[in-house]
Amino acid sequence: MQTEIESVWLVVAITTIVTFACKNSGLWFRDVNTLPTAISRTLPLLAPALLAAIVVSGTFATMRSQLPLAEVAGILVAALANWRRAPLLLTMLLASACTAGLRYLLK
Repeated sequence: MQTEIESVWLVVAITTIVTFACKNSGLWFRDVNTLPTAISRTLPLLAPALLAAIVVSGTFATMRSQLPLAEVAGILVAALANWRRAPLLLTMLLASACTAGLRYLLK
């Protein structure tokens, strides 16, 4: 039990340090006129990647013995709608309808 609490606090501490570094990076690099191209290409991808990691870990964290079929289908529908460049509201409605429909049918 003690090691779980220690590992949670370690994650909180690392997240705090990384957040502080990200927020202050503008001050640290203010004399740099342009960022390297690798960083310029990577920065816009960080927020969607973080959001995807949170969604996937939240979906599969509660797995017990069976795959949460409705949630996985909803994520796949959202990914497909996003790939087809659907508006955000439509993407959310499609994913929610798919998840709710499958939950209703599989109940």
